[in-house]
Amino acid sequence: MNTIVCVFAAPIPVGHRVELQWFAVSAKGLLGGTSSHSFNHEPILRDLETGVEYSSERAFERGRMKVPDQPIPIGDRLGEGVEISHRMVGRVVRCRVVTLRGYSDYDVQTHLDLEPAHA
Repeated sequence: MNTIVCVFAAPIPVGHRVELQWFAVSAKGLLGGTSSHSFNHEPILRDLETGVEYSSERAFERGRMKVPDQPIPIGDRLGEGVEISHRMVGRVVRCRVVTLRGYSDYDVQTHLDLEPAHA
């Protein structure tokens, strides 16, 4: 059994198969060099029964600036410097979508208990 916590809402029904893809983002520094950062609680999550995808905006091509009361344009392709680091397929055994009151960074997170798929 694997427990995955995502910092976004992903209400996936128990029994559904899901695919998770974790990624890292590499960026060039101002003085040269490259840094890489992984976002372990923001996988790209796809419900394989319905095809519905859940994620943060971080993995995809997108507009750079948020305009009040307007959506950020988000593309279908991975953004510049984004590489998939690993994948997992499993079946949802338990799903809890939790609202966090009084925190400024995240206000919703999803806890998924997954039974890994066997090859």
